[in-house]
Amino acid sequence: THLLALPGGLTAADRQPAKPRPGTPPKPVPTPAEVFPPKRRPAEPPAPPQQLAAG
Repeated sequence: THLLALPGGLTAADRQPAKPRPGTPPKPVPTPAEVFPPKRRPAEPPAPPQQLAAG
């Protein structure tokens, strides 16, 4: 991978923490459905939260 050199001789990888701090809960990763809601059938009302959680 190509790393962009930053001022001070640090690379982009050095600026970003490799691992979360101990004891810190991991961030919940949003599902593709949450990030990109389906727009094939805009006439349909959005599904209730119960169905989204079950599916």
